[in-house]
Amino acid sequence: MIYPNPVAGNSFNLQITGMTSTDKVDVQIQTTAFRKISELTFHSQGPGTVNLVIPATDSTNSPLANGIYYVIVRTENVRIILKLMILK
Repeated sequence: MIYPNPVAGNSFNLQITGMTSTDKVDVQIQTTAFRKISELTFHSQGPGTVNLVIPATDSTNSPLANGIYYVIVRTENVRIILKLMILK
């Protein structure tokens, strides 16, 4: 789950449930054409529900432009694709 969505600030929250104690979390932000904008890895997340704060920036730390993006979350057991809207 992404909140707030749409995002008007510099970051957003990502909540992931069902984590095990050994899961690492890879988070990619991509355009609707699946062009990678940024990628982050979080280690030793879990167990249970994990809340992550993700910057709404690209790989050069520039703010994301208004529009729709995909947030792709990968763990050892799960791959989730979520829609993200940036409105500033």
